[in-house]
Amino acid sequence: MKKIMSMILVLALVLTSINFVKAPKTVEASEGAGDYYIQVNKGTNVVTVFKKKNNKPYKAMICSTGHDTPVGTFYTPWKKEWHELLGPSWGQYNTRITGGFLFHSVWYYTNHDKSSISVSAYNYLGNTASHGCVRLLVKDAKWIYDKCPLGTKVVIINGNSSNDPLGKPSFMKINPGSYKGWDPTDPDPHNPYLKSKPKIKLKERNVQYGTKNLDLTSLVEVKNAAGVVVTEGIKTKGKVNTRKLGKYKVRFTYKDDIGNVVRKRYTIKVVNEKKPIIEGAKNHNSIEMGATLNIFDGISAKSFVGTDISDKLTVTVRAQKKGAKKFTFNYGKGQVKFAKPGDYKLIYKVTDSNGKTRRISKIYKVIDMHVKLSVEMPTEVEFGTQLNNLKSYAEVSSYKGKMLSKRNLTVTGNVDTTKLGTYTLTFTATQKKLESRKVTKTVTVKVVNKEKPEFRGVSDLRAFEGDKVNLLNGVKAFTKSGFDISKFITVAVDEQKVQGGIYTATAGVHTIQYDIAIPGGLIVTVSAKITVDVKQVEDPTDSVNPENPNGKPNK
Repeated sequence: MKKIMSMILVLALVLTSINFVKAPKTVEASEGAGDYYIQVNKGTNVVTVFKKKNNKPYKAMICSTGHDTPVGTFYTPWKKEWHELLGPSWGQYNTRITGGFLFHSVWYYTNHDKSSISVSAYNYLGNTASHGCVRLLVKDAKWIYDKCPLGTKVVIINGNSSNDPLGKPSFMKINPGSYKGWDPTDPDPHNPYLKSKPKIKLKERNVQYGTKNLDLTSLVEVKNAAGVVVTEGIKTKGKVNTRKLGKYKVRFTYKDDIGNVVRKRYTIKVVNEKKPIIEGAKNHNSIEMGATLNIFDGISAKSFVGTDISDKLTVTVRAQKKGAKKFTFNYGKGQVKFAKPGDYKLIYKVTDSNGKTRRISKIYKVIDMHVKLSVEMPTEVEFGTQLNNLKSYAEVSSYKGKMLSKRNLTVTGNVDTTKLGTYTLTFTATQKKLESRKVTKTVTVKVVNKEKPEFRGVSDLRAFEGDKVNLLNGVKAFTKSGFDISKFITVAVDEQKVQGGIYTATAGVHTIQYDIAIPGGLIVTVSAKITVDVKQVEDPTDSVNPENPNGKPNK
């Protein structure tokens, strides 16, 4: 089966070769004839002509080869000006390389009609596209036809660009809107391209200041004689300094592939059409409430060309809340006090002399950094209550909630719990001794007497008439909290006040009344009995000496 397929392929190639060129009478070629030899590079679609006498490259041609283009060394055996190709189609200036493979022009739709060349095939030159022949521009096909006699050596390789010593030529493309037309390089005097001229038109007169690697050819539009825009082969004379504003003269020259030349001189202006630059503006995420800032501090502005225009700066400040007013400040007058917490939007604005304006928005977050002061002081204190260190009734923390040392707290005022009344205390807290973070709280404390005091040591007494009895001996009075208020005790016997508590006893049973009265407070009364006996007076003659019961004198 493989042998049958191989025979079919060989037969097809033979038939293709036979149909590819309807060969005329063959002209025998002598080996290595002429002054040149030709290299065809299938890999790059470039033809290079070398001079035989010094083996130096002489001429380069763009071409289109095919996948079936044979590789090897050949000698041209015949030529024909017009020849039928596959299709049928026709080629102009045909030179056989070997078998059915020729040098020829891009194919034509109509025999001997030079206006019927395939536009798409022409514009595709430089790419692999043929059935095996080497397609060329008419001028190049004609050059080989005219300058290379039969027997000229042709070497076909499958190389790369390093094998093309003169590089790969460009060529003038034609209007892709038509499917057929003339090859612009055809020297026929009826070729309309010989009368057409390329055109140069200025696209952009102004160049932005600071443009890097300016390609002057990008400022113009060049069309070849076919009206097709070209970007290669444009030459310029003159320089444009994009780092300096001003006018510069530049000459543009273009020569097409058929020798037509056009020149134009234009004045190019280096201008500044960019917005100015604002530098130094940034967001601030932690501004202390009450702080006064220069909102232009560290902010500058310059034009795109570098001119300082900071004096043209303005800034608008507005709180980020509904209905907030906005305030605008000119450069040099930017002292702003941020008295309230919240987010503020600052819009910096500068307009350059070219009319361009730059705006930059930044956010200032203003935070209430006052310390937090918590006071848990009782509003009423029972008379006689002993108060601890007043600072112990307060706590201080930073605005972030971190507890601070009591060294950051002071208390002014005092509470005298031995005196009924109202007292004022002022708690003041700060952080790092900063006035901006100081917080003050004032509390009032009232010393009251709502609980009855208690007596201790009160009991009934017994004495003899005439005795000096200290009625307060052992008698005490205390508040419920245990505060000794004995100094406020008064005493009376039978409703008669006893000064100092020293009572001269008189015979009988008497009522002792003890009163405790806190000034302005409650009064508590307790009673006791004192029984006063009459003191017996003995007769000395009736007395018996226990040591001498008989009454005899002692010796």
